[in-house]
Amino acid sequence: MKTLRVRLLFPVTEPFIEDGKLILDNKGEIIYVGKWDGKKKGELITWDGIAFPGFVNCHVHLELCGLKNKIPKGLGVTNWVRLLQQKRALLRKEDIKSGIIKGIEDMKKDGIVAIGEVGNSFSSLEYLANSSFNVIYFFEVLGFMPDKAEEIFINSYMELKKYQSLYPKIKFYIAPHAFYSTSEKLIKLIFSNKEYKITTIHIAEGEEEIQFLQTGNGPWKDYLEEIKKFPSYWKPPNTSPVLYLKILAPSKKTILVHLCNLSRQDIDWLKQKKDIVACVCPRSNLYITGKLSPIDRLFNSGIKISLGTDSMASNQSLSIRLEMKEIKKHFPDISCEEILKMATINGACALNIDNEVGSFEPGKKPGVFISEAKNLEEFILDKGKFSIKRVD
Repeated sequence: MKTLRVRLLFPVTEPFIEDGKLILDNKGEIIYVGKWDGKKKGELITWDGIAFPGFVNCHVHLELCGLKNKIPKGLGVTNWVRLLQQKRALLRKEDIKSGIIKGIEDMKKDGIVAIGEVGNSFSSLEYLANSSFNVIYFFEVLGFMPDKAEEIFINSYMELKKYQSLYPKIKFYIAPHAFYSTSEKLIKLIFSNKEYKITTIHIAEGEEEIQFLQTGNGPWKDYLEEIKKFPSYWKPPNTSPVLYLKILAPSKKTILVHLCNLSRQDIDWLKQKKDIVACVCPRSNLYITGKLSPIDRLFNSGIKISLGTDSMASNQSLSIRLEMKEIKKHFPDISCEEILKMATINGACALNIDNEVGSFEPGKKPGVFISEAKNLEEFILDKGKFSIKRVD
């Protein structure tokens, strides 16, 4: 058992506590959260800095870690995907393995305790199963040809079941990739499946997607024709990506990733949907398109926002700390405590693990991290390259 006395304690679900106190059992479970009262149980750790729960990386593609620095910045989404597929096909098994292992180690050092891993090869599972992370795995399904939808769904479902039995400690779900890569029929099969209670989808990441859904033309049509995956009879829904989601009506919690290109009408609909969580990946978006999600508008509308890093094919690291920093840099009016919520409890809620991690509350095992920063703003803006140390 340990007692931590800390100058600034950030429970996340409650306001910060000056001269705070945490009591943890030997397994890292929170026993008590409050103000220092002079009493301790077990070992006493006194810290002149800040303490906060572990971070949640709500959207990451570990299987792409071997692609770091292999794809240039500023290509736009379609050209980035085209080059990604080409470069990924050339990766050696050794590169994939070493990239995944390094990605896991880097996230661990960054203070991340839970992840929403998105993949279509299952290649990261062997390494994640032996990690300390709370892992939620979204099996990502693609296929734009409607006549193949049922076959793809059944095969994907059976494959997912196989890996569920191999890795029982990991929570598995099934997810469509995006509107430009997954047919409406296949998306509806995934959305209507009642067994898996959460899903996720890449949405509104670039202007090309809007053009494709509204007119049926543009770079996405060209690319699908190039790879011979465009049905000649397909008709565009003539709407925005978000309002297309409204038409498809998922009957489960859905994590919407990216959300860069949003109208007022899009946001008005999103804020009414309590079963939808936004996941923004600021550094990835800047890398690919140079455009950020309107995080301030989402936040001011009361939409719950979580954070992801996306992949090393579109980022320089898998650091949630640096995603927080990017948000504070571009949206200074959002408080540091609200940004900390995005990095912790909001991600935990999105992944349905908020009863386990994301905040300092009795009964949880969120991971307890400390830093020598004087306050949360100094830590997020990283003015002194502050370290993170885990103490639970």
